[in-house]
Amino acid sequence: MSKMTNKAVIIISAIVVLAAAGGISAYYLLRDRGVAAVVNGVKITEEKVAEEVSKSAAQYEAQGMALQPAQLEQVRSSVIENLITREVLLQESASFVIPDEEINEKIASLQSQFESDEAFNEALASQGYDPDSFKEVILQDMKIQKLIEEKVPEETTVTDEEILTFYKENPAYFTEPERIHASHILVTVEAGDDDEKKNQAKAKIERISEELKNGADFADTARRESEGPSGPQGGDLGEFTRGQMVSGFETVAFALPEGEISGIVETQFGYHIIKVHERFPESSVPLEDVRESINSYLVQDKNQTKLKDFLESLKNAAKIRIPGIKDEKTTEEV
Repeated sequence: MSKMTNKAVIIISAIVVLAAAGGISAYYLLRDRGVAAVVNGVKITEEKVAEEVSKSAAQYEAQGMALQPAQLEQVRSSVIENLITREVLLQESASFVIPDEEINEKIASLQSQFESDEAFNEALASQGYDPDSFKEVILQDMKIQKLIEEKVPEETTVTDEEILTFYKENPAYFTEPERIHASHILVTVEAGDDDEKKNQAKAKIERISEELKNGADFADTARRESEGPSGPQGGDLGEFTRGQMVSGFETVAFALPEGEISGIVETQFGYHIIKVHERFPESSVPLEDVRESINSYLVQDKNQTKLKDFLESLKNAAKIRIPGIKDEKTTEEV
């Protein structure tokens, strides 16, 4: 199965196969259990919408984010749109035939990802499925997949001109930020240290600084004296860009010329002495180095656009009615 088709089915099925379970929120218990939308005569009920909104809300709550009524309304709108899209696709793909053995193979593949049959069945039950209803959902998904594969053939070609245009129009994507290669020696000071410990740390870093000024090797000194995790590596921090180190350390490090050693720098971690080995100015990544990644991105973008256009064409051709919203083609309301 192609990457595009995989993604299409995941997008279309997202509302149906949500990972979190939960009861219908109190907010939606207050909503009239009527019809949320009608697609070519097929009703999407408020009960179904409330069920899927509840699952989505449970996902947020599992991450410690409780949705407010206004946010729930946004989720509801998204759920309705997804259910409408799915219903249009189900109707369009109704004539496709999927052999029972292919459906069973798909289910077996999913089931193999669980430790046991019991764990698989518990997962189904947590989402409100039994084996039969889950099999029906898999059948629907496979029909949709087959429809998309037939009606939206995968795009695989991108021209050199398209790649070059994208490269020129998006320079920020292909810019390597300024970076430096540096080492440091750290004498730590903990947040709760008393003045005596702070003074001892200050005396130690001052002694180290004098030794370096007198010609001591930086890496050897770091291995012997540094209290930071990079000490065994001679204090080597590797290469880094702005924003990766604490501000005081960064300011001094990026101001140092190559080969220079700083004075004593104080941060919340303690006292540092920094040596910059090499500086790398901001630069553009050569086109040839990113040609393949641009090609992949543009192919994916083309396929997503084709899929979106196909879905829009199906919905535009369908008779879709939503309570309180007039259908521009019929001027009817549900």
